[in-house]
Amino acid sequence: MLDEIIDYVKFLQLQVKVLSMSRLGAPGAVLPLLAESQTEGRSNSPLSSPTASQGLLDAAGPEDSLVFEQEVIKLMETSITNAMQYLQNKGLCLMPIALASAISNQKGTSAAAIPPER
Repeated sequence: MLDEIIDYVKFLQLQVKVLSMSRLGAPGAVLPLLAESQTEGRSNSPLSSPTASQGLLDAAGPEDSLVFEQEVIKLMETSITNAMQYLQNKGLCLMPIALASAISNQKGTSAAAIPPER
């Protein structure tokens, strides 16, 4: 359980770096981060961790995770914008769980539940 948490935190750190660099206009700096994450080993790779592939990716196994990683790297080499859109389409975004729960709960209630200001 602790290993899964550590892997997920590493994944989130990588995601923050990628998002930050793409927003600051440094797409060339993102590729070394992805390569670095792959050299850490398959079990420590944030994109191939069980937590990342369960629920976030449509991956059925480690082979699919590897294909996913390679596709993201190819997209990063050609277009950082396309790569970010691809990741977002897979549901990869940073959001605190409490905020996600609050948004989910608010979608279930109508706007009329909030009393109007008088």
